[in-house]
Amino acid sequence: MNAQYLRHLMHAQPTVVEVVVADNQAILVGDIVCNVAGLATKGSSSVHTLLLGIALDALTTTTHAATDKIKVLLLDEFSVIRLKYTGTATNLVEANVWTTAYDITGTTTAVTLNIDDTGNGFLIPVTLLDAAVDDYVDVVPKASVLWNA
Repeated sequence: MNAQYLRHLMHAQPTVVEVVVADNQAILVGDIVCNVAGLATKGSSSVHTLLLGIALDALTTTTHAATDKIKVLLLDEFSVIRLKYTGTATNLVEANVWTTAYDITGTTTAVTLNIDDTGNGFLIPVTLLDAAVDDYVDVVPKASVLWNA
């Protein structure tokens, strides 16, 4: 499992939209996806300023067509999601909660929050690390993009 939606801090109901997937994508359920030129792409640290949401469908594309759509749960700055984390556990202390933003890292099948990141991240922890919950941490996006479906 990649990202899991937990709740909205303002008690809003989540919004789900259908989006067309870009070329050469292998999106899995739970992947963080971004909006690049109006198309959904798999999230990465290089496109984090274009955060859209969490994929609810899986789809692999080579050359996309208008019918290559997936459902995406839209995220905003009040959306709490849960991700596995990688890195040195001592790099996330109380002073980092609600303040420090981290990037994601990973492969095509498993994306994690990189708590060793010292760059311009896009996910902010709202809890400390919890080894009791299978090495997960709860985060909110630093920013997200609007989607006009």
